[in-house]
Amino acid sequence: MHPLRLILPILFVLGWACSSPTNSTSEDPLGGYELVKVDSFEISNFTQVVITDFDPQTKTYLGYSTISDELLLISERGEILTKENKKGEGPGLYGNWNPTGMSFGPRGDIFLEFPFIVARLSRDFEILSQTRISSPLPIRTFGPMGKTPVYELQDSTYALVGPTSFLPAHYLIMNQEGKDTLQHFAQINLQSGEQKSVIPYDTESIYRQTDQVYFELMTKTFVINQEEKELAMLTGLDPKILIYDLNTLSKKSEIPLSQNNFVTYPPLPIGTPNSHPDYNQHRFYSARNQRLIHLGEQDYLVHYFTGISEAVYLSKTAQDEGYSPQQDSEFRRVKLIKDGKDHPIDLPSPAGSLILGLPGQKVLVQEPNNPEKEEEVFRFSVYQLKKTE
Repeated sequence: MHPLRLILPILFVLGWACSSPTNSTSEDPLGGYELVKVDSFEISNFTQVVITDFDPQTKTYLGYSTISDELLLISERGEILTKENKKGEGPGLYGNWNPTGMSFGPRGDIFLEFPFIVARLSRDFEILSQTRISSPLPIRTFGPMGKTPVYELQDSTYALVGPTSFLPAHYLIMNQEGKDTLQHFAQINLQSGEQKSVIPYDTESIYRQTDQVYFELMTKTFVINQEEKELAMLTGLDPKILIYDLNTLSKKSEIPLSQNNFVTYPPLPIGTPNSHPDYNQHRFYSARNQRLIHLGEQDYLVHYFTGISEAVYLSKTAQDEGYSPQQDSEFRRVKLIKDGKDHPIDLPSPAGSLILGLPGQKVLVQEPNNPEKEEEVFRFSVYQLKKTE
């Protein structure tokens, strides 16, 4: 396989909402729930900020400025506590690549994932160690695309890495053998450097039911539960959350999902170019799971796009040349999983993009930018899951 070099704009979560109520409510005979906006903050003087993680001990967010290439520690009120540019060649710098993933470690240190290394940094952004990654797909991005899973087992620290952690896996599929042998992650022991491919595609997955490919849709979203030693993962198209035991990385359970009006399209042959007329069915029209949020214990939120018909898409683009289906709140939903069970009624999507779960059944939401002007502030809201009276 020839390595690919991709220059990708950073996608803050695969879509922005245009508008939506402040409170998102679900009601049914078993009891309703709502997402209530309980807090908000803004980060000034930064036009493009990515937040990937939150440390509940110090109550700080881990962020990155894609304009200045600065690593950021941010308070709950949006204040920049620490900022540092570590990009470049020389002592104390991590090179000329931007991180593809970024997270706090189990002990509060900071991990940056790059195409070829995982770097461990102190809270002062001093580089403490670097571990080499063997990667088939060098990636250049404008900044982190998500939170790299880092966890401890016994006396070792592990990371789940690889280009398809955050990018669609079709970039790695050049032939049938490549599709059949593809796994979700590379697990790397950050002490020994040992690396191996882990977590094959589930035998019942929609991706395994065909020799063809769902372009742009072989994605996944995932969260680590360090206390329970579990990885929860949701692919772009499969209607279930898969729970894996971190000790063995074997599947231990699954949570089926019922999703309303989940519009999908047929797969296409391996090697189909993105200029093919049907490619847009995958790129723009198809439904997809966008973000899995862990609220604690066995409670999750699933942010998903319901999909859209080609006729509706063409009608809307005729009225607005800049129309993007995944920005349209009409086609975005939030699925609640409570106590490990699928809640029967969806919640409407808050305006913006769900980023990550916070303590107290809360979720961080990145608000949509003002399309009319470029502002030097980035706005975030905090929503809390509450039971309706």
